[in-house]
Amino acid sequence: MIVSLIERTREIGILKALGMKAELSIDFLGESIIIGLIGAVVGIISGWILANMLPRVLASEFSEETIHSNPLLTPECWLALSIRCRNQRHLRMYQRAPS
Repeated sequence: MIVSLIERTREIGILKALGMKAELSIDFLGESIIIGLIGAVVGIISGWILANMLPRVLASEFSEETIHSNPLLTPECWLALSIRCRNQRHLRMYQRAPS
């Protein structure tokens, strides 16, 4: 929403000059609610589709023995990888930050 406000500063200035101060905030609030609801609906639908289709696809690709024999497919490996990537990102942020 901040990008939307920054890109429309000229339009916002004109509307304020015309006296639409209260209506302007209601318009942006309504726009943000609509964008949020659309994003929530798309996220719920895509999550439901993936949650129902992914096990079927993976069940045909991997057997139970394959998952347990390969350490890269375990949840612990993916958890460790995500923690490592998060820590790496924070280190890069601190190196760029001015002292």
